[in-house]
Amino acid sequence: CDDNSRAILGSMMAIALLSNNSAGLDTWKFVPNLVRAILGNFRLVSRAGFCQSSVNMDELNKNGWQHYWNGTYQYDDPHYESWIWCSFLFTFHTTRYYPMYERTVIGIGNMMNAFYNGDLHWANGLTQEYSRLVLPLAFLNYVEGGIDATHMKWLMDIGNELKKHEVNGTIEEYYGNLAYGKAKPPQDNPQYGTTEAPMEQENGDPVSDTLYTLPFAIWGLHEACLLTHNALFCDMLNDLKSYL
Repeated sequence: CDDNSRAILGSMMAIALLSNNSAGLDTWKFVPNLVRAILGNFRLVSRAGFCQSSVNMDELNKNGWQHYWNGTYQYDDPHYESWIWCSFLFTFHTTRYYPMYERTVIGIGNMMNAFYNGDLHWANGLTQEYSRLVLPLAFLNYVEGGIDATHMKWLMDIGNELKKHEVNGTIEEYYGNLAYGKAKPPQDNPQYGTTEAPMEQENGDPVSDTLYTLPFAIWGLHEACLLTHNALFCDMLNDLKSYL
């Protein structure tokens, strides 16, 4: 779902932008395929609100989509979940198809419980995970009209956590408990260069990640700033723009 989510969100943006141009392009012909992609991914979301990072066709044909829909899969890593939630929330906003909102809120709530309990898993680092969470939380509050105090607190709490790692206008990389990490820093010389790893070897190394962290942060901060007009998000956004 993670890779699909970026293609879906990018397609949504492209259709919206090209629909407003003067070239006369029939962009709406792409909408049926886009909707099928969204619904296809939504069918793989468990009752806990989580979608597996990868389901190949052999697995899908063997198990059937109901196996995933009725399951209880949960892996508390925003890297793999956050942006597919955005596509569901956008679809709910335009169609009012309530199951997409309902199951997404369940998933985000479970993810936030893991955050508050210190149990978030991470791919290349925790700042990357915080960056990915800002956008779905901004979208959630947008589609709700900002009326849910708990959901707004989730957004503010993640924003404040990200702010802790802002250094010189950028977001410094930081990883969490190694037991929860996927791409961990090498722990000895023989491990070096053998697999994917964080940018930093140790927390406190002065480094930021312009591939896995900053692009996701800047989009999320942009939406959060537009939604809340809060200096927490707007100042970080402007600092990051200047840095980049």
